[in-house]
Amino acid sequence: MEKKQAVQELVDAHANLRDEEMATAIWIRQGDTPVWLVEVLPGFTDDDRAEEPTVMAAGKSFKFDLYLIAANEKSLRAAIQRDTALAKWIVEGQVVFNSEKGKELQGLAEQCLEAAAVRHV
Repeated sequence: MEKKQAVQELVDAHANLRDEEMATAIWIRQGDTPVWLVEVLPGFTDDDRAEEPTVMAAGKSFKFDLYLIAANEKSLRAAIQRDTALAKWIVEGQVVFNSEKGKELQGLAEQCLEAAAVRHV
């Protein structure tokens, strides 16, 4: 199975979980060997380290190592604002679930990158 299809199937499975609503998912760092995903999960509590991924080894159902950044929207927005690398990855990423919310976060990330560039001029 190709990586893109595997990522989409994983995201679809997460989106269909009954006990955990997902607002959006963005596949970042697509050229990396492990899969990097950002998922916005409204039910998660606030996290001041939301940009730190949870790392999961490849398994039977998903054949790639997974670096998952999962947070509620408030925590992810704060992480984007303080971490320019994360902001860049989100801007360059592919929204793979709920394009409207994903594009909104990509817009925020773009604004943060622009503001960071102005500060460094």
